[in-house]
Amino acid sequence: LSELTRSVGRPETTLTTDSETFRHVCNCAQQEEVFAAPVDGWTSRPWKPPREPQSGIALLPRTCDHVPGFPHSLSATCCMPLLSANTVSPADLERSYQACLALARKSRSNFYCSFFALPQDQFRDTCVLYAYMRLTDDLGDDEALSLDERRERLRQWKSQLTSALDGQQHASMSEVFPALVDMVQRHHVPRQLLFDVITGVESDLAPRRFADQTALERYCYHVAGVVGLACIHIWGFDGSAEAEQLAIRCGLAFQLTNILRDIQEDARRGRVYLPQDQLARFGCTEADLHATTSSEALRAVIRSEAERATAIHREAADLLPHLSADGRRVYRAMHAVYGELLRKICRREGDVLGNRVRVSSLFSAKTIAGCLWSRWLRR
Repeated sequence: LSELTRSVGRPETTLTTDSETFRHVCNCAQQEEVFAAPVDGWTSRPWKPPREPQSGIALLPRTCDHVPGFPHSLSATCCMPLLSANTVSPADLERSYQACLALARKSRSNFYCSFFALPQDQFRDTCVLYAYMRLTDDLGDDEALSLDERRERLRQWKSQLTSALDGQQHASMSEVFPALVDMVQRHHVPRQLLFDVITGVESDLAPRRFADQTALERYCYHVAGVVGLACIHIWGFDGSAEAEQLAIRCGLAFQLTNILRDIQEDARRGRVYLPQDQLARFGCTEADLHATTSSEALRAVIRSEAERATAIHREAADLLPHLSADGRRVYRAMHAVYGELLRKICRREGDVLGNRVRVSSLFSAKTIAGCLWSRWLRR
């Protein structure tokens, strides 16, 4: 950490807790390149246009071909003409980017700490994607509203997205849409991916059960696989079908990890993501998911699912050589964070009820420090 702070021109600091370390490294990251002002200012630097692509890497890659096993084709029709550059004023576009950055920063999620591996332009664009995903997910999870009200909010959200992508602006639209449309247009992100996210959230409104792994994987595609596909368009990849499939597998590994971490929380909302055939195989009932301690049957299910998630997580590492240098750096960070979550679940031997499995602040701080260090070395 001392080497990091010296390398970005900051004085050495005595840090007494993991939380202080985490906050300090975040502040160094914000001040070093992405933001010009300290934490109490949060004034962004002017946005820079994307850099030229590296040789052999497509920062504006081809659109996706048909994804086997899923209900639509991400063909060229997914990248229809988007918002004209003169439809939104530069000031409104900048405000939209600021709103997305603020939302991503506020989340302090496992993903956000990985974004520091990216150069400034891609950092902003990835925060825009995250903000859209976060807001869509929140619409479905707002327990203050009835299910019918949430369905209506999601229907309105989908309508706003359609209008924004078609170049129509309305005063009632969310402030994230100008930045989202600008990002999608510049990176040629297939627009169908954004609608698939809404489909995934809509499917979560009613109590969920999945008969087997195939049904669960289809769900994971809509809530996580599409995120992986969108990310590699932003970061830059070689345009291969293999890279797209590995991005989907990466999303699956991350989502399976989230499912294992959030079993009790999801059960309280009436959502059981563990496949029913696996529960039956080990004699686990849904009552076990609501208990204060993990039964032996539940532990067996979790151990089995954790082994499967670990295997997919290792498989997804093969995405690295398909990415740009910047993409490889952020992907390593994300892969490391979710790998740590999986290791913690495995070390607990299936006992995930009660205390939620988390990545420590110190691990997050080390991840950010490593990202900043690798960026500094590349200058």
